[in-house]
Amino acid sequence: MHLTWIMIVALCLPSGPGFAHLKTARHLQAACDSSQKASRNLSQCNSYIHGVYDAIDGMMACPPVTVSHQEKVETVRAFMKSHPERLDEHEANLVVDALKQAYPCKDGKP
Repeated sequence: MHLTWIMIVALCLPSGPGFAHLKTARHLQAACDSSQKASRNLSQCNSYIHGVYDAIDGMMACPPVTVSHQEKVETVRAFMKSHPERLDEHEANLVVDALKQAYPCKDGKP
């Protein structure tokens, strides 16, 4: 079941040269921690997390409507920092787990 969701998420994410290098959570963390000068990396970070969130919204993660996209990005960044042992996993795994942990669904419903 977990692998099925990862496949769905992977198919929903943007592809192309800008996203080709994002493979592990370590790569995603580096993009998310980029300085203001590297706005392309920050954009990739935000877009990737937003894409994963859109794929699982209401099914695996159920944040209140008042939670901004930036708060979701910060949730994922904090999760990656607090779980360095998982940074070699596929980035989608950590994004899904971070959002599920922070915004669990009640009885499978938002």
